[in-house]
Amino acid sequence: MASLTKVMSAGLLISMIGCRPPTELPPELGHRYRVYVDQTGSTPSKQKASWPGIFRKDFFPRLGPGDRLEIYAIHDRTSEAPALLIEELPSLSLDAGITAQLGYQRALAALRTKAERVFEDVLDSDAKVASTSVLGLIDSYKPDSRHRPTRIVLFSDMLESSDTCVNLERTAVHSGNLEQLAGELLACHDWEPNVLQGVEIYCIVRAYFAGDAAPKSSRRHLEAFWSLIFSRLGAELKAFDTHLAIAGPPR
Repeated sequence: MASLTKVMSAGLLISMIGCRPPTELPPELGHRYRVYVDQTGSTPSKQKASWPGIFRKDFFPRLGPGDRLEIYAIHDRTSEAPALLIEELPSLSLDAGITAQLGYQRALAALRTKAERVFEDVLDSDAKVASTSVLGLIDSYKPDSRHRPTRIVLFSDMLESSDTCVNLERTAVHSGNLEQLAGELLACHDWEPNVLQGVEIYCIVRAYFAGDAAPKSSRRHLEAFWSLIFSRLGAELKAFDTHLAIAGPPR
């Protein structure tokens, strides 16, 4: 009976893979998450103070078997920066036994401890950062070697200021110029049209509190600008808010 169950489970997994497009893998095979944490001074410390809680309570529960987690810093040389953490959770088969499940839970707990420490170390860094290179993540992007779907999660105000073509700390984005600014930016770079093909992007952006200076660009216009940039490169901007909202139940 146990052998029959294993055969049926294996057959189910094969049928799941066979019935889906080649680029869409069954959820058991996991996702790759690339998390970027802004070290620059354009985001105030009181905003950054909320990010570890969002990472711990809203992001980490999204991880599941077979997932890969990478953490990077955003600064003026983002494209050159190595990953501060790269870890993979073990996969679990459809009929995983108690030993495999316990092993997975131990790996998950160890990753949580390590990832939270790395995330907070990025924010606590006393590095002198001259400007913000959000676009550096595009320059350094490579597809996952195991063809897992990629989700990029950005903790940043998204005010690009390192690029020679567009400086969002100095230039206001509005409905009358966002198409032009996006076109100029894309023309300045030699990115492949689908360099981010299939990637989902989630941005946890700055909140403005009473007494803060008014932003140069509204959140709505910044979201429209980045959505245009990412869509032209094959990605989809799924969220642009002060909290994290990834569709679907935690894994």
